[in-house]
Amino acid sequence: MDPTARPEGRAPRARRKAACFVAGSALLAASLVLPGCTPRIDEEQARLCRMTLPALNPDGADIRITRLVPARDGPGIRIDYTVTPSAEIGIRSRAGPQRAWVICRFDPVPFSTSAPRLAAIETQNGPVTGASVYLMQRFWLRTPEAATADPGR
Repeated sequence: MDPTARPEGRAPRARRKAACFVAGSALLAASLVLPGCTPRIDEEQARLCRMTLPALNPDGADIRITRLVPARDGPGIRIDYTVTPSAEIGIRSRAGPQRAWVICRFDPVPFSTSAPRLAAIETQNGPVTGASVYLMQRFWLRTPEAATADPGR
């Protein structure tokens, strides 16, 4: 028997190891690249969207954010939350927390350092009118009271 000869099973085993190494490397590379593909949430846009919640719900309601994610159907932010009416409002309506959501869309401001401008709002009850969005942007979101009422701070 020749001492330099390889046994029959070594060549296929080496190919299997190489294939596993290549597959493992590809999987590792994909796991490092894919998180970079997920849309990121702009913190200033998220803050503005959260600040709309007190204006869209009854006065004194307790608002608890449960999820903040990019909108599925285009650029924007979706906030899922629960809202519990205050005691005086709760007497007239269903008491207890209600599930709700809002999607905020912003005007594109590429390469700008200016604050994002709210363009559209949609809720579980339907879209908010353009005039209401404008008035909210102008007379609510720019106030110290809106920043204080932000349920995510």
